[in-house]
Amino acid sequence: MPPLILNDEHDKNILNVSDFVDSIPDLNLIDTFIVPNIGVAQDAVNVLVEIYKSSTYSKGVAVFTRHDTKLCIGNVEFEDARPALTMLLHPTAKCIQIRSVIFLEDYRGRGLGTAAYERLAQLFYLISDTRQTLGGAQFWKRTIANNPRLEITIVKDYDTIPYFIKTADDTVETYSVQRAALDPLIWSAQDLETQQNADSVLGISCGIGEHCESVVLVAKKLAQN
Repeated sequence: MPPLILNDEHDKNILNVSDFVDSIPDLNLIDTFIVPNIGVAQDAVNVLVEIYKSSTYSKGVAVFTRHDTKLCIGNVEFEDARPALTMLLHPTAKCIQIRSVIFLEDYRGRGLGTAAYERLAQLFYLISDTRQTLGGAQFWKRTIANNPRLEITIVKDYDTIPYFIKTADDTVETYSVQRAALDPLIWSAQDLETQQNADSVLGISCGIGEHCESVVLVAKKLAQN
């Protein structure tokens, strides 16, 4: 399926590192960094981000924790991309697909997701989830696609024989917020209400239900000059 926009938030609980260590075999810390001065209420807090990946299993997670209180405030879960999609993107690269993103309400819209995606894109090719809330679709369309350090491409049939959407001159199409004409090829909506919200709130014009082809967005870091 394509990125299917859902009207409701994912029904998931935020877990701490020990929860993931207990549930995912051979989970290893591969990266850690601090996102400084996140404004919450009257406070400016530092947030510790720890990225874990299993050495024997396909799953991984980024865990967000307040540095001062050790409160776990968010998770970004991911898994290895399908082999055929990895071969299309880069045969020797590491490619992951986002499976869920969740933050406590007070920490949403504070740049934490952007910081995590940018760091993950330094380590992997980053592939969109196939089910997104309105907030998730907005994040990909307005934040990720507008990030000058990332290049976004569109892949069809990612779960069978994947291929890039290309321009008329046979170059790989890159997606940005200015390329709204591509939105109906990328997204679909769960129902009429979600379709209307996607259009009015996000500016995403899309149909209802699943497309005939499976579609994902792919983010990769641009080479630095």
